[in-house]
Amino acid sequence: MGYAFIAPLLAFFLLYHLYPIARALWLSFTNFKYLAQANTRFVGLDNYAEALSDKYVWHGIVLALEYLVMYVPLSLGLALVVAIVLDRVASRRAAGVYRTVYYLPVVLPSVVVYVLWKWMYQPSIGLVNYFLVDMFHLFTGRPTWLYGTEFALPSIAIMESWRFLGYNVLLLLVGLSAINRDLYEAARMDGASELQVVRHITLPLLKPTFLVLMVLKMRIFSILEPMLVAPGPSDSTWTWGWYAYNLAFVEGTLRMGYASAVGHVGALIMCVFVYFQYRLFRHERA
Repeated sequence: MGYAFIAPLLAFFLLYHLYPIARALWLSFTNFKYLAQANTRFVGLDNYAEALSDKYVWHGIVLALEYLVMYVPLSLGLALVVAIVLDRVASRRAAGVYRTVYYLPVVLPSVVVYVLWKWMYQPSIGLVNYFLVDMFHLFTGRPTWLYGTEFALPSIAIMESWRFLGYNVLLLLVGLSAINRDLYEAARMDGASELQVVRHITLPLLKPTFLVLMVLKMRIFSILEPMLVAPGPSDSTWTWGWYAYNLAFVEGTLRMGYASAVGHVGALIMCVFVYFQYRLFRHERA
């Protein structure tokens, strides 16, 4: 009876998760081209050897690492500030309203979010330059943001940090709720400031939550959607995920075999990051 209940979800997992993963792995060892399938043959590790010598693959991996370095501290830092503030809201009704408002961007369709931010980043009429340049005069010129090579990647990092702010805040609030309130009261009675309370109590006890969030955020190493809807100029936002997608569905004869190999090279690097984070997480648990 138990297997009967899980059968629909198990079928969904096998059909839409396990099968695509297995097929992509098999294709990575062939020269499969969607528009020339008749000549498909097994090529072994040739695709992987080509991927390791492909300058666009390494450019995409370096770009993905740069994005990771920008996005993770920004998103977690902003979420931490918001979570601490929301955790101290006395009214449960008000706290529920605030949490709902912050979580709304997470459930919005991604295309809507990216098109909205693309308009906001418009140099001449966008709201970002209107506030930063016209109202507060923080820049002498008008930054190009998403429309220039210099700020394209940071612009996407800001956009994604806003989009998933509610998700990060929700997990951090769960971590904050597990902290014993007596520790805060004891620290305040000893004369600790709010900054010292956060530094010496909140942050150390939130380490496991931060590590879980960092592991979950490794998925953005293969970020693709913003680059398709709101791409930067030239190759300023060409991550390896975008390059693999372009090879498989846009360019030439649609080299899906080689694109699968490119994807697996990047995924292997991502798994290495996740492995070391899990090692660190186990160390924290110990």
